[in-house]
Amino acid sequence: MVDDLIVYLHGPDDVLLVPNAANAADVVRRLAEAAPVGVTVTDRHAEVAVLALQGPRSLQVLELLGLPGELDYMSFVSGTGARGPPR
Repeated sequence: MVDDLIVYLHGPDDVLLVPNAANAADVVRRLAEAAPVGVTVTDRHAEVAVLALQGPRSLQVLELLGLPGELDYMSFVSGTGARGPPR
């Protein structure tokens, strides 16, 4: 393990991995080198944003941004719909 990762399972063959930003390039490189035949590793850091909020005003900040405020723990928003935690 290079660093901490958050993993979201979008479907049986679609996984979103969110590495710590400080080591993202190294994590992408290592995953691409180790990926078995048929598995594609795509670096999407230029097109996907991660916003991690904590604290008593988190709900207010999300709502000010026009995002759903009442989300499950470790959930994410993709497009216009919220999704639950990884399974």
